[in-house]
Parts: sequence; C-alpha cells; structure tokens
Amino acid sequence: MRAPMAQWGTALTERDLGREIRTHFLDSLSLDNTIVVDFANVEMINSSFADELFAKLIAEVGASKVRAKVKLVNTSPVIKIIINEAIFTRSKMPAK
Repeated sequence: MRAPMAQWGTALTERDLGREIRTHFLDSLSLDNTIVVDFANVEMINSSFADELFAKLIAEVGASKVRAKVKLVNTSPVIKIIINEAIFTRSKMPAK
C-alpha cells in the first residue's frame, strides 16, 4: 500500500488526522501489507501528529512489525527528527 501523505495536506499538524491515518495503517497491517509512507510535498508535521500516527502505531503493533512493514520515503531531515522524537518520547511513558 502506498500512502501519499500530501493527500492530507502539506502541513500535517492535527492529532485527529494522525489517528485517522493510523486506523487505515492498522487495517493494512492486519492484512500483512507493506506500507510505503510517502512524504513528497509535505512541508511539515508536528509532534502531536507524529505521536498519534507513528508512536502509537509502534505501541499497538510493536517496533519489529513497523520496521519490517512500514517504509518512509521522501522524508525531510526535519520530519525524520520529529517522528523519531515522538517515538522516543512515547517509549519513555509508563505503560497503561
């Protein structure tokens, strides 16, 4: 599955949007699909969006499955940092 993130805008900053996209990704992963997340034409994301989409995705299905099945492409250095920081921050939170 290819996920062109620019279809949702050039600035991805809403937690609700991250949750909506994560739901689609979970459906695809449940079918054992690989997801290519394409950030072409996306200028920015914020930490809330990154947490809701990527950090919570890892919390739900595990880091090894995300590493194996989710590929990020056309990701700017700044977007990579924001995603990595969101994942790191969530990993330090106590489990509920």
